[in-house]
Amino acid sequence: MIRGLKSKISLGALMVITAMFIGCEPKEVEDNRPETKGFIWEATSPEGKTVTLVGTMHPAPSTYRLLNNKLQDIMANTDVLTVEVDTSSNEVISKIQKSMYLPEGETIEDYLLEDEINKLEEILSSYGQKIDDVKNLNGYGISQVILSNQLSEIKFNGSTTDILLINLAKKNGIAIDEIEGINFQLDIINKLYDWEAVKKSLQIDFESSKEESLKITNEIFEYYVNGDIEGAEKLEILMREEAGDVYDMMNVDRNIAMADKIDELINDGKNRVVAVGYRHFIGEDSVLDYLEEKGYRIENIN
Repeated sequence: MIRGLKSKISLGALMVITAMFIGCEPKEVEDNRPETKGFIWEATSPEGKTVTLVGTMHPAPSTYRLLNNKLQDIMANTDVLTVEVDTSSNEVISKIQKSMYLPEGETIEDYLLEDEINKLEEILSSYGQKIDDVKNLNGYGISQVILSNQLSEIKFNGSTTDILLINLAKKNGIAIDEIEGINFQLDIINKLYDWEAVKKSLQIDFESSKEESLKITNEIFEYYVNGDIEGAEKLEILMREEAGDVYDMMNVDRNIAMADKIDELINDGKNRVVAVGYRHFIGEDSVLDYLEEKGYRIENIN
């Protein structure tokens, strides 16, 4: 159970970091899709300074409008948008692409046994791909290929809240900065997706693991659609209990750092929106909790 749940958390980790690059943005036409409610809070420091905290969804299907009217109204009065990573940056995209490859001259045969390669080939063939397509990729790159295929199965290839906010900020001349940055996130993801992790994932039943992972992915999105904090909290509790080490790396450590950074940024006196994956704001170890420990007052403004 623990190993299985760890694989699900790892899938969620990839979503947080790399799935921001999956999918495309709809053209600017009349949008009659239903809105997602999402998650929005206002945090007020002990000195009375405020910051708007927006929980984002990445990845997401294209069947809902993530950039709802509430978010657009908030952005109309925003000076600075702070995101995990500016995913519109060519430099960021280049780093992501390069980070998925093995050093020149190396192939997966240098890291995987023959039976492991055969299992990987079987998985890839179910998506119409060949082992040669990944022979020069590292553990992260291989996981990204599989994840992209899985998300396509459930049509989670629409725009993310993050990129929609970034594009709106650019369109309206709003400054953009980062709360983490790509180097920090790549360091985490490379720890999660080393060759040991790949080998372990090839030892479990792929179909059942995929089914459970995608079920959780859909649940995460449904909580976002409805702004369901209680439902999202139950998932965070389960993950904390079953896979504490991965949970600490992906949530606790990052949330503490995010709260510290927000407490620093709020002092510039600008109208700021901090937009990060919504699960960073959910549960006992959330950014909201750590801000409250600093004396902040938190209000849900959805």
